[in-house]
Amino acid sequence: MSDWNRIWEEYMEKRIGIDEQLLLKAQKMGGIKSEKELVEKALEEFIQRRNQAKILELAGTIEFQPNYDHKANRKSCLKIGSH
Repeated sequence: MSDWNRIWEEYMEKRIGIDEQLLLKAQKMGGIKSEKELVEKALEEFIQRRNQAKILELAGTIEFQPNYDHKANRKSCLKIGSH
C-alpha cells in the first residue's frame, strides 16, 4: 500500500469513525482490499437500493391497459413527424 493510500485511510477512519471490525468484515466479504474502495462500493450499492425502492413505490400506480397497441401509437407518431 502506498504512503498516500495509508494516509488517506487513516484520515478517513479518524474523520468518520467507522467501526474497524465492521470494515474488516465487509472487506473480507466483498473481497475488497482498500477501505476507500469499500466505502465507495457501499455508497454505490446504497444509491442503487434507494433507486430500486423508488421504482417499487410505483408498483400499482401505473394503469395497465392489456389492449393498448404500442406499435399503432408508434406508427401514428412517425406519420406526424414526417410532415
